[in-house]
Amino acid sequence: MTRTYLAAFTLLELVITLAIVATLAVFAVPTYRSHIARTHRIDAAAAIHRAAQFIEGASSDNATALPTLPPGLD
Repeated sequence: MTRTYLAAFTLLELVITLAIVATLAVFAVPTYRSHIARTHRIDAAAAIHRAAQFIEGASSDNATALPTLPPGLD
């Protein structure tokens, strides 16, 4: 009697693969989060700089009234 074996992964191969992926995720997730936080800080600093430039320009044009921020900077 001849046995036919199907090509498949063993449980050990799947567990080892899962362990490798989990190890990579341990290092990748904190790095990704710090990159996102740094990007948000840079965007916030750029928005503050644009608002300051707008306020400075508007105050020099109209010295009697305080300027209002344009849409997108509020």
